[in-house]
Amino acid sequence: MNQECEDRLKNPAMEYYKHVYKDSKMWTPDEGSLEGKKVIVYGEQGYGDIIQFARYLPLLKEHGCEVAYHCPKPLHRLFKCLDVELLDKDNPDVPEHDYHILSMSLPFVSGQERTTDFPYLKVGEVADLEDNDSDVKKIGICWEGNPNHSQNESRNCPLEYFKVLESPYTKLIMLQKQIYTPELLQGCNDMDLYGHEIDDFYDTAKVINALDMVVTVDTAVLHLAGALGKLTYGLLNLEHDPRWDIETWYPSVVLVKLKTQNDWHAAFSTVVYMCTGLVTERDPDKDLVDDILGQSHV
Repeated sequence: MNQECEDRLKNPAMEYYKHVYKDSKMWTPDEGSLEGKKVIVYGEQGYGDIIQFARYLPLLKEHGCEVAYHCPKPLHRLFKCLDVELLDKDNPDVPEHDYHILSMSLPFVSGQERTTDFPYLKVGEVADLEDNDSDVKKIGICWEGNPNHSQNESRNCPLEYFKVLESPYTKLIMLQKQIYTPELLQGCNDMDLYGHEIDDFYDTAKVINALDMVVTVDTAVLHLAGALGKLTYGLLNLEHDPRWDIETWYPSVVLVKLKTQNDWHAAFSTVVYMCTGLVTERDPDKDLVDDILGQSHV
């Protein structure tokens, strides 16, 4: 077991994993070939992390083994396209198997830091957003993430900053399953924000398929949109996971990293200009933003 893996196992969040797999053998290169073996991949950490490392499951199958992914139920419909057995993470009773592998160790098993097959998640359905006007660009937005995330408070963004994306030529679609922090809605009573029924990540993927682009602070949605190959602007506050400093996780994703904590005005100014290819030193006012978005083809 490499040192990084040993360090991860010290995290209190891994106690459930250690309990479930206490009698299971973790595969390492010293164990030899995986040909003909059954391997369970345990999905580590949050939804976004589990989506991020799902890209390696097809590479693992190329070793000639049967693969199961032990991950939360809200991801199961989404992951059906990967053609692996799906096990509910809430169920500690795992089937008989030869080895298990932690999902974040898959790059070392495959020998590849990143994969180049995009999109690696494919959802054939498209949500009906009841808007057939091709001149209106549909933008999916997320201004907050899972309240259970350790850094959620620092990454949440007041919804009012998304107002610069509103114009006669755009329609904002809420990608959050629910609103967790009502305080973030202050000053937004006049916003036209549309929603769609979302039960799990498959439903979210259907909505993303119907969009022109996504703008999000929620990294689970960021990972999902990137895995689906959708043009996405990910807004990262000053404190963010070091993995985002690797720029090529998703070719369709543009990361906007704040240079000052909570400087959302600068972040959204950047997004507006990047959407249009316009390079200028001026901060956009509302009229200019409407102008720019009206001419863009995002």
